[in-house]
Amino acid sequence: MSEASVKITDLQRELGETASLKNRLQQQHVELVHRADEAVSQLDQANKAKTMLTRQLEEVKQAVDDETSVRNKVMDKLVLKNICVDSIKCIIKNIINYNNRHNNIQTTEKVSDLLRNINEATRNIILMPL
Repeated sequence: MSEASVKITDLQRELGETASLKNRLQQQHVELVHRADEAVSQLDQANKAKTMLTRQLEEVKQAVDDETSVRNKVMDKLVLKNICVDSIKCIIKNIINYNNRHNNIQTTEKVSDLLRNINEATRNIILMPL
């Protein structure tokens, strides 16, 4: 009977160790499931943040494109204004040269009127909104 009793004691000890191992493994399983759930939650939050940042990036890109378009239009208008002003300056010089060659009172009055009109047009061009 002592052999059977030793065997029963060994089996009970192994059973106890197995039950202890089972409990430890169950605890580890619960912990791993909890960590996996946290990882999934963090991944979900990261995906939401990525979506939000992607949307913001697209909005910023669109704003930059819009501002670039406006800037290009303003620059085009500025170039046109400069061309107009340069043309007017050239006309003024030609009128002054003509006036100097044909110095008579009627021509001088006409040139003065033209210069006043040209100066007014030039001011309007310069003050014209972009």
